[in-house]
Amino acid sequence: MRIAARLLAAGCLSVLLVLSGCKGDSSENFVASAKSFIAKGDYPAAVIQLKNALQAAPEDAEVRYLLGSSLRNSGDPAAAEIELRKALALGYDVNLTVPELFRALVEQGAGRKIRDEASGDRVTTNAAKAEVTAVKAEVHFMGREFEQARAGYGEAMKLDPANARARIGQVRMAIFDGRLDEAQTLVDQILATSPESVEALQIKGDLFSNDGKKAEAIQTWNEAIKIKPNALNVYLALIPALVRNKDLDGATAQVATLKKTAPGAPPTIYLDALVTFSKGNAKEARELARQLLKVSPDYIPGLLLAGSIEHDLQNYLQAEEHLQKVVSALPEQAYPRRLLVSTFLRSGNLAKAKESLAILSKLAPDEPSTLMLIGEVALASKDGATAARNFEKAAKRAPDNVSVQTRLAQANLLKGDVEQAIDMLEAASAADSIHSEADITLISHYLQARDFTKAQQAADALVRKQPSSAPAIATKGLVQLAHRDYDNARKSFESALQLDPTFVPAARSLAALDLRDKKVDSAKQRYRDLLARDPKQVSA
Repeated sequence: MRIAARLLAAGCLSVLLVLSGCKGDSSENFVASAKSFIAKGDYPAAVIQLKNALQAAPEDAEVRYLLGSSLRNSGDPAAAEIELRKALALGYDVNLTVPELFRALVEQGAGRKIRDEASGDRVTTNAAKAEVTAVKAEVHFMGREFEQARAGYGEAMKLDPANARARIGQVRMAIFDGRLDEAQTLVDQILATSPESVEALQIKGDLFSNDGKKAEAIQTWNEAIKIKPNALNVYLALIPALVRNKDLDGATAQVATLKKTAPGAPPTIYLDALVTFSKGNAKEARELARQLLKVSPDYIPGLLLAGSIEHDLQNYLQAEEHLQKVVSALPEQAYPRRLLVSTFLRSGNLAKAKESLAILSKLAPDEPSTLMLIGEVALASKDGATAARNFEKAAKRAPDNVSVQTRLAQANLLKGDVEQAIDMLEAASAADSIHSEADITLISHYLQARDFTKAQQAADALVRKQPSSAPAIATKGLVQLAHRDYDNARKSFESALQLDPTFVPAARSLAALDLRDKKVDSAKQRYRDLLARDPKQVSA
């Protein structure tokens, strides 16, 4: 009996932990508990309590509103949108619900939805009208419709001079206009009256960063995070800054913190993928990017990162699909278009590369990266003189860039300046222990010259430099293949596939060897194996 009593007590305790009482709690108690968590800023805990409340009262409009608001503050604006629309349908206060709905939409990057959203016309108080107007202005700003944004922020300020989003919007407009001193003054005014304004602290950090004050920027963003540990927009500034500063340990630690405060939020997955990619783990980063685009298929930072990853993994069709969406959304941004030009070029679509390059040349004509692409397109068109001229311009602007030196050497090869080109390639190879472009160019030149001894020496040097690199070992296999050393070539390609079972060039080379040996089924199986590991591998 004592054992039975203890088991009964333990069972009741379990229910207590789950339901806050053996008799069950009312919806009101759960809501009261949730409100206490909201007051402390513990939104994930509030979400749990509010979901419990919904079990008892699924038609309670206030519970739906509080759940939507808490989900948004937890970093899940898509789920928040669902709950807030239900709150509206159940008749909850439009002056509270509609502004919160608009915040959720803007945090999803759902500009088109906001433009079409009719519920904003139903708000009646100046405070609610100001917030809706300011959110719409923010959408215009993100869409680079700056005059509409300026007018919207001004209208919101007239409706409610204390509206935080409108005040921050005016700072953004000052920055856009180049009135940086005025922007700094406006930020200081906001912080003087609202020292815990996370948005103002974020922009203060941005201004520090713009002035090259990296340490001050990072410190300011950290202050903002202390105030609001799940401030996703601040992390979106802080973590990329840490990556640019090569502080990958710091960036990893921040991502770990973000996973605790806003798990599953699109920016969390994006930043996790960004840091993973920056560490060189492209395959893992690709899986994270795919996970992100499943939940947020129109999330522009995610599409750009996914395009960059697929580009680096030589999956050019997928890269093009992602990057075309980014360029459509941000037609005046140079970086996505540069990546798209590179994608076209590497996939052999020279006509599209030239078409997109013409637009890029107007957007950023003097940037070294643009000059590099002009040179690369000229190289692909067998125009060595134009290639060399643009690579020389790029080299003057970025004298320490090894990639520029490699491209210049390639142009010199095309012009027939072989000795100078080889000297430049050997110097570039020695200066860069990470990248292999100079080495591969050397190997390619020696193969074309049918100097198999030097090609083999250059391939061996590349493998010594990158002993765990599938592309390096596969390159050695190509040299052996060119020298008709089929057995050792096969061994090299198999070693490359062991290092990276999804490396298409090695599998393709092995399939070619299988076909040479009349082993058609074996050749087919190479591609089936690739697709089993990566069903979205277009080349396979």
